[in-house]
Amino acid sequence: MSYNAIAENLVIRICASFNEDLKEDDFLKENDTDPMDLLADKDKEYTYKSKILAVTQEGITKGRSCPVHVNEGLIPTMMTIRKTYHIGKGNVGFGSAIVSKTADINERIADRIYEVGGRVQIAQSFSKEEIGILCSKHIIPTLIENFDELKLDDYVLIKDVKAGLENRSQVTFYRVDQNEGIMQINMRFAELSESEIYTLLN
Repeated sequence: MSYNAIAENLVIRICASFNEDLKEDDFLKENDTDPMDLLADKDKEYTYKSKILAVTQEGITKGRSCPVHVNEGLIPTMMTIRKTYHIGKGNVGFGSAIVSKTADINERIADRIYEVGGRVQIAQSFSKEEIGILCSKHIIPTLIENFDELKLDDYVLIKDVKAGLENRSQVTFYRVDQNEGIMQINMRFAELSESEIYTLLN
């Protein structure tokens, strides 16, 4: 599996969450060139937390490693998931997500999100242009209605994400809670064209 490829299942961490609209200047200032500057004025911890997931994914795809051997911090999350599903080495990928009401996404911003490990962008709505840009960078635009279902640093399991994209079928999202187990939440992918799906899968 290549670094870009979508795994059978996806585990994401909510590394930044804002109950507001994000503008271009919130993501990056005009002269920012370092990916680690992303969201620097909004959440200084975001890029560091996200990078951990990027390194985890790199260890899986390039080092063929078990995810919890690369990132021991994932052990409680993966143990909780495995109480219900057999998900682990060979059938899971990792990444981060930003949650906001809307997000002014351009190619420069999407590039930076992907560079630091972003694999899912969560909002209440996206424009067609934003969906196209995100998909072109291998980031899945995902819709949420109720912000109360997620909080900062939650882990989310997207079950059978690859099959869902391939078959244009319903994908199930679960919030992972070490005490309560996995709980289904009301999220869905944005409406994607055939070409956008093809790009995400390849």
